[in-house]
Amino acid sequence: MSKNIPYFSILFPAYNAQDTVARALDSVLVQDFDDWELIAVDDGSTDGTLEILEKYALKDDRFRVVSQKNLGVGAARHRAQELSSGHFLMNFDADDVMDEHLLSVIKRCIINNPRYDFYSCNGFLTTYDSEGKIFSQRPYVSSPRFKGETSLDLSDIMEEPYILSCGSAVSRDLIKKTGGYREGFRAEDFDFWVRAFLAGAKHFYTPDMLYFYTKGLKDQMNTDQTLSYASFVASIDDALLNTPHLKEDERRLLEQGRITYRYR
Repeated sequence: MSKNIPYFSILFPAYNAQDTVARALDSVLVQDFDDWELIAVDDGSTDGTLEILEKYALKDDRFRVVSQKNLGVGAARHRAQELSSGHFLMNFDADDVMDEHLLSVIKRCIINNPRYDFYSCNGFLTTYDSEGKIFSQRPYVSSPRFKGETSLDLSDIMEEPYILSCGSAVSRDLIKKTGGYREGFRAEDFDFWVRAFLAGAKHFYTPDMLYFYTKGLKDQMNTDQTLSYASFVASIDDALLNTPHLKEDERRLLEQGRITYRYR
């Protein structure tokens, strides 16, 4: 691959994350695979987030920083996507942490399994108490199916959002084919999965525990599951209305998924 094009583009939206952003960026700097760029989009933060991002960019030119008014995580992820140049795009959030082997293991999965379009791993889901201290930690997915390598499809995500979006790698070809992460959808990752599977994308999962996903911090969407599920329904509705040549089995799965998430 070209030396001028990084293997991974890490999409990094950040909003009022001054307490966690340095920890997140430090976990990128210690990766044992160094062919990456990180596009940080400050989404109108009112704290010291932008200043911290700019300090990292001064130290390492693989960090690129832009700022915009507060438009939401979907818009920030989309902006980072537009500015990226890597062969694979990877989500990363400003309150999370990467295992030091994340990039190298995902690259190995890609090299060893080239017929797939996007790749994801397992990780740890960490919750916090009202004081911001760690309350519990458990695997993101833990059923027997996820003990080994597997592949998920549309029927799976209509049951549960099994894919750990952050730490996942999406091929540039699939981004071009689907439009990638869109503005206007709060659950931009789920929205992307739906459109990707409807476009025929193939997913690869490795059980390696490579990502530390935080949950329960102030202002996170995932602290309100009702809001999360409503955003899933919005993406399903969009797919039902706007997917050309939707197959009958795909329509049935989407309608079942709509019911599943609407009434939780």
